[in-house]
Amino acid sequence: MEKLYFEMHSFNEKVAYDSLKKHGFIIIKNFFKDDEINTLSESFKALKKEINSQKESSNLVISQKKQSYDVLAKSKVSVADIRGKQEKFDNNFIDVFNPHHWLKERFPESEKICHKLNNHHFLSLTKKYSTSMSAKNSNIYFHDGVTNPRTHHIDSVKPYFKIFLAISDQSDLSCGPFAVIPGSHKKKIKNYLMCQVNSKFLRKKGSSSTDAIFYKKKNLEPLLLLPGDIAFCDQSIVHGAMPAFDNGKRITFVQTYNSSKEQI
Repeated sequence: MEKLYFEMHSFNEKVAYDSLKKHGFIIIKNFFKDDEINTLSESFKALKKEINSQKESSNLVISQKKQSYDVLAKSKVSVADIRGKQEKFDNNFIDVFNPHHWLKERFPESEKICHKLNNHHFLSLTKKYSTSMSAKNSNIYFHDGVTNPRTHHIDSVKPYFKIFLAISDQSDLSCGPFAVIPGSHKKKIKNYLMCQVNSKFLRKKGSSSTDAIFYKKKNLEPLLLLPGDIAFCDQSIVHGAMPAFDNGKRITFVQTYNSSKEQI
């Protein structure tokens, strides 16, 4: 069977690339040490506390108004996007765009740790798909009992990558873990047609052109991660969060790699 799990100290870029190409994701265990994750966890919880108390600052804006992903990704301050206030899905989900602005001022050590995800191995992997790839925006996901996540979808039909770093324990289904349909990233024509059908015939209020209407939710496979583990994913794979239950929560740091060229 193709290798899906790696340790950074013995990381083999060619094997990782072959596995990423075949399955659409790889998992790297223990990327960060416990003390680094504890440092990140404490600073992220402090950020969430300020968001919940509506404590804005020169480096933190709290938004409940729907804005495009591209606008938020280019923000010059940290923006807490309160997703559940904008749609009928993603209740109890806060997506903080470019948290490094806030972290650099309040928790500089955490900002330095996060910057380690701008890793030359990851950049090298993405550049095998397109030489114009580079590290872009980062995010913190606060899933605080998301029982109705957005339906499974793709981000683009073109190569577009995200690293998901587990800050909290995500090895239990109750947290509503990130999930994928392995191999679906290779269905380029199918996915392109799916987006066209969504855009021209089926799209309605609250839906998206990239919703995975050609795929069944039951085929999603959860990526169960321990704190410090990362999932490196080609976001042209069909993916989505699973519904949380029993008040399950998770905190995830996300680093995006994409091309300077426009995505769909």
